[in-house]
Amino acid sequence: MGRASATLASCAGAHANYDAAIAYARFALDVADEVDDAELRIAASHLLGVCLEARGEYGSAVRFLEAVVDGNHADVAHRRLGLVLPPYIFDNGFLGIAHGFTGRFAAAKGHSLRAVRTADEYDHPGAQTFAYTLYASLLAMQGEFDEAGVWAERAVTLGERNGVFAFVSSARVVLGWVCAWTGRVAEGIEYLEQAIAFEEQVGLKMHAPTHYERLGEALMLGGDLQRAREIALKACTLAEELGEQGSRAEALRLLGDVARAAGDHAGASEHYDTAERMARELGMSPLIAHVYAGRAALAATAGHDAEWRRHSEQARMMYDEMGMRFWISTLDRAVTPSP
Repeated sequence: MGRASATLASCAGAHANYDAAIAYARFALDVADEVDDAELRIAASHLLGVCLEARGEYGSAVRFLEAVVDGNHADVAHRRLGLVLPPYIFDNGFLGIAHGFTGRFAAAKGHSLRAVRTADEYDHPGAQTFAYTLYASLLAMQGEFDEAGVWAERAVTLGERNGVFAFVSSARVVLGWVCAWTGRVAEGIEYLEQAIAFEEQVGLKMHAPTHYERLGEALMLGGDLQRAREIALKACTLAEELGEQGSRAEALRLLGDVARAAGDHAGASEHYDTAERMARELGMSPLIAHVYAGRAALAATAGHDAEWRRHSEQARMMYDEMGMRFWISTLDRAVTPSP
């Protein structure tokens, strides 16, 4: 019964049916504890961690994922256990992302690099493409776009050469996001649209809202505000349908940025308020800092100098604490009070 429940959890999670996946995985974990089955315990904890991360429950996800990679049976996690890759690689990668979303970049990089090293030791193209992609995504989250681009390009090249297309689509998303923020907006949009078209064709839903949000951000950077808003709304709606609350919070922040760029100050403020509330509930410190930056830019446009100063100082302080130096530089360029 325990192994059957783990299989059902895996299938449900693959289709982004997180409630069912978590229920099945919890049952499998209970069985594993009852019969002292280390392999089942690792598999169930892995499934719980991955699904909770996707839902934006980062603290709970970290606890289960750390139990896999640093617990008493971490050696078991190096086996595949019927999965595409060993949980040790998967879960160190997802730990990096979970810590990144909550601003713990030192811990995040430690886990992401552990995934990279282990994937290289296995010399498995799928494992390497996955690990390189998540490390690139983490670097981009912190604003280290030059290094992120190196790892994302490496992931795309390796994945395409070896036909691991399910992982290549995520690599293209990261590479597209990096391109958009480093002045190659048209190229970035192309990568993002290719990835999303593939995922829509094969029915990949896990983390799809984040991928739409990245495309929307690239479109905004390219000045296509109407389409950026359409894609951001799609990301927000899909995230709500799937229960990916972290992705929904990010999409709401993007809607705020797009509204601000379009001159809709009231709409921007409303989206920022909701995004900040959700980000605080989920512990998403980088997103809170981005909201402060957006509010600062909004205040600067309106000529509200005191409000601009307050929000920009809050954003700067948070970015500095998390080592997000690139984002401080964008703050310096973007938020100058009106004369």
